[in-house]
Amino acid sequence: MDNDFLYEENILEHYRNPRNKLNKACTDCDCVGYAQNVDCGDSGELYLDLQNGRIQNVSWSGNGCALSQAGMSLMTEKIKNEKLSFEDLKLWTPAIIYELLKVKISPSRINCALLAYRCLTDNLKKLK
Repeated sequence: MDNDFLYEENILEHYRNPRNKLNKACTDCDCVGYAQNVDCGDSGELYLDLQNGRIQNVSWSGNGCALSQAGMSLMTEKIKNEKLSFEDLKLWTPAIIYELLKVKISPSRINCALLAYRCLTDNLKKLK
């Protein structure tokens, strides 16, 4: 697969100008979901603030490749812009992340692409 294809403008824009990214860990959020890609060292934390089952704020921190970090940015932007509830997030699948990324994901990059989703599922387990 051509690496230039992987990093289309959508990915590069969110990597260069990440939305909802914090420079340090959130200390007053309601729940933190964590994931790490042991294959390459990408990591992320997803912070959720809830009120009456609705997401009041979402943010993240992390480090890694353009694909994993753009995924975090795109996911938090969707959650925030669509004012999703905790129940809405329970229905998410990896397909939603792939849809947000808008690039073909090779098998070797699946763990990078799904870092955000794994952070989300870690949150959901904690909030049951």
